[in-house]
Amino acid sequence: MEPVLEIIQYIWIFSSLVIFIVWLRGMGWGRRAFEGAVQRQGWIEVVDVVFMVVLYLGMIGVVYYVSPADYETAPWGELQRSFLFLGGGQLILVFVLLVFGKIRFTDGLRGFGMNLKEGAKIPRLAVMYSLVISGLTLLALLLTLLACDYFGYKETYRHEFLDLLDQDPPVGGLVILIVMPVVIAPLMEELMFRGLIQNFIVFTFAALRKGYHPLGVSDQTIIVDTGDLSPARRWLAIFIATVPWALMHGWQHWPALMVLGMGLGYCYERYGSLLIPIAVHSLFNGMQVGMTILQSRTG
Repeated sequence: MEPVLEIIQYIWIFSSLVIFIVWLRGMGWGRRAFEGAVQRQGWIEVVDVVFMVVLYLGMIGVVYYVSPADYETAPWGELQRSFLFLGGGQLILVFVLLVFGKIRFTDGLRGFGMNLKEGAKIPRLAVMYSLVISGLTLLALLLTLLACDYFGYKETYRHEFLDLLDQDPPVGGLVILIVMPVVIAPLMEELMFRGLIQNFIVFTFAALRKGYHPLGVSDQTIIVDTGDLSPARRWLAIFIATVPWALMHGWQHWPALMVLGMGLGYCYERYGSLLIPIAVHSLFNGMQVGMTILQSRTG
């Protein structure tokens, strides 16, 4: 089974790279990447970002406090309690972020990018972008691991959830290990890093371009469309928002997650819908979880 999976992976990576190069050339090497982008109207305060960062760090602190010292030896009951705390904290963050989106955007949650009535285009775009972005992400991860091997670093970082999936968890633990990375984490992280932080940076750039001081436009409405910001500033905003998201994970995954995060940020900036990056993120995590379960059951 493993040789077949490796062949599929290499074909996937090569195809994604070819598609990306063709797309990049067609988009003028990124200069026309945001033509026809959906405009967003609203404003995010500095205090919004500070509050959410403090709330996020507080949630992480609580989770670490109740988490077992050693995931490998802790009983499943203790692990499940820890994961439920983590999932509950993430859902609280989701609720608060949705409140911010409803308040700060002139069209409410629809303007924020959480319009559930957008129809069939969301699954189609999500699958299309997921295939290409995931392939490029796997390429970045493969190159990172090859570089580590070349420099003599043999240890490979894996997320704790993937390690636990290899340990034949009980049904309750298996459900948690699937739902959290495939559903809850993508929802929370995309609302946080694309919906809040990326919008904050984009709106700040737009305010500066219009001659406003970013700290003094709380009563102004900032309209962001393709005429307001250059593609370079949009790409820069996506990059800045992606950096802290990538740094949340193991250092070996930083290059790959920068690729994934740039792709997720582009989807939001281009289409104005958070549902697309949420779905792409979910599909990517689901692929990792599915491959881990498949290998553990067949290995």
